[in-house]
Amino acid sequence: MDQIRLRNLLNVAQEKLATTAGLAKKTSSPGASLAWRNALGHSPDTPERLAVAKMLLHQPHVQLDEPTRRFVSSDEGMRLVVEKDSAIRDQGDKVAHGTPARHGYVNHPSDPAEAGGLLALADFVCAT
Repeated sequence: MDQIRLRNLLNVAQEKLATTAGLAKKTSSPGASLAWRNALGHSPDTPERLAVAKMLLHQPHVQLDEPTRRFVSSDEGMRLVVEKDSAIRDQGDKVAHGTPARHGYVNHPSDPAEAGGLLALADFVCAT
């Protein structure tokens, strides 16, 4: 997937989680992804941010549908939506707003280490 699509996939997943956790009124509301990231706090420590995310999603008033339950059980997918300094977000922003070289517009395989997390993101965002 190209960087902008990956960035969008990450953003929509964060919006869905924000809505599910009650941090935003609807998935497409402006700032829902930012509300999710802000709720995770300022720590750059991924395990700490992951613990906060799980706490937000396991509150008594939060109802997880099946796609969200599957996603939350994906360690790789959850790592991607809680990272403080997201390479996916940064690369997508650079392509969308920067002046990248031609190779920035050409599809090329993602980092194989992120493949499982990216599949979890895609399954979650594209679930009906």
